[in-house]
Amino acid sequence: EERVQMKEDLQRQLGNKYSFFIVDEVALANDRVASVSGSVGVSASAEYGWHLLAINAPEAWTITMGDPEVIVAVVDDGCDLEHDMFAGKIVAPYNVFTKNGVLEYGSGHGTHTAGLAVGYTRPDGKASGVAPNCKLMPIQVFDGEMCLTSSMVSGIAYAIHNGADVVNI
Repeated sequence: EERVQMKEDLQRQLGNKYSFFIVDEVALANDRVASVSGSVGVSASAEYGWHLLAINAPEAWTITMGDPEVIVAVVDDGCDLEHDMFAGKIVAPYNVFTKNGVLEYGSGHGTHTAGLAVGYTRPDGKASGVAPNCKLMPIQVFDGEMCLTSSMVSGIAYAIHNGADVVNI
């Protein structure tokens, strides 16, 4: 009832000038909002590039493969900053726990997600990020296998305040 009343009061005070929604998180043990375990991998039988064909990426690439002025933030469990698919693309990496640019590899999910977003294009065309010409801002919000609401919010805020054009969570 309080949430409904708060929303009605805000709408009345702000008028119809703004549209918004209220996120009401369920309290989880230790404020945990997400967890990861295991590692990311592709089975030997998976056909490389199927995901690109599924979204018609080759057709879209005739229009654009992204722009080096566009920064994509990947808010996740860390990233392998030394991976060759990110050479020359890393912008302002950040670890919300250490408050610096030193990221852990984590489960591999962050690296995998970043690769899907902005990874290089292989010469055989079988693997690429959707926008391989864009820059990458990797942000670590997981501490081991756990992500807190506050770390997620900090990661998103960092991305916004440091020039990210796209934020992937």
